[in-house]
Amino acid sequence: MTTRVPIRAILPIVLAACTGSGQDAPPTIAQSGVVNFASRMPPRLAGGAIARGSLISIRGWRLGPAEPVRAAAPKLEPALAGVRLRLRQGAVQMDLLPVMVSFGEIQALLPDDAPLGAVEVSVVRNGVPSRTPASIEIVQSSFGAFSQNGRGWGPGDARSADGGLNTPEHAARPGEIITLRGTGLGPSAGKASIEVRVGGRAGQVARVAHQAAGPGTDEISFAIPTDVPEGCYVPVRVLSGSRVSNTVTIAVNREGGACSTAASWMGTQASQSGTVAFLALVRVSLRLILTPREHADFVMDVGYASFERRKSDDQPNPYYVFPVPGTCATLAGPMTLSSLIRPESTLLRGTGTALDAGDVIRVIGSDAERTLPRSHGTVLGGTTPLPQAQSNRRPLFLQPGDFLFSVPGGRDVSAFDTSVRVSRPIEWTNRDRLATVERTQGFTVKWRAARRDGLVLITAVNSDEESGGVGMCSCIERAVKGSFYVPPDALANIPFTPAQAQGLPTNLLSLVELPGDNSGQSKNAHALDRVIAFYASALARTVSFR
Repeated sequence: MTTRVPIRAILPIVLAACTGSGQDAPPTIAQSGVVNFASRMPPRLAGGAIARGSLISIRGWRLGPAEPVRAAAPKLEPALAGVRLRLRQGAVQMDLLPVMVSFGEIQALLPDDAPLGAVEVSVVRNGVPSRTPASIEIVQSSFGAFSQNGRGWGPGDARSADGGLNTPEHAARPGEIITLRGTGLGPSAGKASIEVRVGGRAGQVARVAHQAAGPGTDEISFAIPTDVPEGCYVPVRVLSGSRVSNTVTIAVNREGGACSTAASWMGTQASQSGTVAFLALVRVSLRLILTPREHADFVMDVGYASFERRKSDDQPNPYYVFPVPGTCATLAGPMTLSSLIRPESTLLRGTGTALDAGDVIRVIGSDAERTLPRSHGTVLGGTTPLPQAQSNRRPLFLQPGDFLFSVPGGRDVSAFDTSVRVSRPIEWTNRDRLATVERTQGFTVKWRAARRDGLVLITAVNSDEESGGVGMCSCIERAVKGSFYVPPDALANIPFTPAQAQGLPTNLLSLVELPGDNSGQSKNAHALDRVIAFYASALARTVSFR
């Protein structure tokens, strides 16, 4: 799941395998399986604390019946389909109210008078309790915003005054009041205790409503700031009870109607239905700080080729949903080892059905050539910290100039060529001075761009050693700006770095320069709807998050 996986993280899986799936086996709650129903944020992150009166999600195995059963709204009872939920803090015990129960997930309502602080949650099915209770922290207020995909990221459940859902085709105007739905404000939260950040600006809160769309739901109505940047993915975060919510986005256009996709070309093209080729060349420079006086540098050239068919209802890669330039979005959840060690890899993930375009893709430069296996990223040259790749060291491959992807063709994709222009890498001018990031103060990144019409993606990421939960923020700025300030609310849910960190480092700060548009040129690609081909350069270093 992540680079550091403690034994407690895999114990529930082992128990589930050993006990089988019979009716008499106890329910098992997954590691970090109790979360705010809207945000889905891992419980050990700051925003993963759960407020009184919240809707929660409990994930695991054998939690309830094979087919989902829902409570008869609006009245909720302590038991549903033989399932009860118990909360305990010392001698204090109380029931949670199940809203939906199924084999792998339970949705429930936390009582308004639940005890504050650390508590344990257990599932009891047909009189058999879960073997290991889940630990969560209960607070007065910790808001989670609903997203339209139900996963806690992407376009939010935000509605205009006429009740219409905010979408790229139905964008809001600056100054307009819209209503965001979520859960976790807490029963006593009012306008004065809530702050809404829209594209990094403060949105004036006009109204707060509890139980607005059913038990446990909250609505926050706020005015979109008049100076907010326009675009299809303007980030929104809510600060309540000293906690920062997940990020969802809204579409903003000063004229109303459809938003502009000019600043999010990659997300727009990659999320459209149809067939697409995704081809990338990336120069990566990674610095790992070993001790205060020692570091290790790895410079590598990476090639990537993916071919897929996307349906209109396929979920996009969340890393394609770039915020508008000058703003930051956040993500929380699991992440793979390669995502953390190779900062470019989070961008290079397909989410559709793979297509056959041939076994080997050639990458041809002016004086050298490399090959890529289909649908995989490959180190084309340089050195990597991944042990399994150390034996295949080759000289760096990417130099300024034109390179050609030559795709041989296969069952689903005809042969075609696409050219990519490689420029010099971006320079991170204050990389050596950013050894420590104070999350409550924010920090400024400075660079010297290789192409003034490009975009710069700044990411900060770390994982919690205890649970493996990952917090990440991603900020976008136009390359010509030369610097960007990452604000504290974007860093609030990134775990701190312990003094004696164990295992491979996950505490990374990175800078990636991307083209400002789809600069790849394709020939004879008539069997595909789109070809996305580009060069990017990425620099990263380990930092200490405080």
